[in-house]
Amino acid sequence: MIIGRFTESADGTLIGHTRTLFFRSDKVVFEPIADAASPKAPAYRVYTGDEIELGAAWRKAGKGSGTVYYDVKLDDPTFARPIFCRLVQPKQGTGFLLVWERTTKAKTAA
Repeated sequence: MIIGRFTESADGTLIGHTRTLFFRSDKVVFEPIADAASPKAPAYRVYTGDEIELGAAWRKAGKGSGTVYYDVKLDDPTFARPIFCRLVQPKQGTGFLLVWERTTKAKTAA
């Protein structure tokens, strides 16, 4: 499910919006972190338009394809728990899409 759309500015900042049934932010900014201290550090910090921190994004690459995407963790006091999603480039068009999928619990053998 697409919950956001973003465009990239000249400095690498991603600006767009996120929307779900109960959450809406008309301006969300993925601000690049230039001096990440470790390889496990996030590549972006995520902020609302009024500069409230909303989460972070970590750079990843597909195992077979090498396609770059970002694992994103969004959190807010109004959320029951953090939201985990992916920031990806669409196969057609420009910009980035923020995609969320409901996780399912793995069945255990009895």
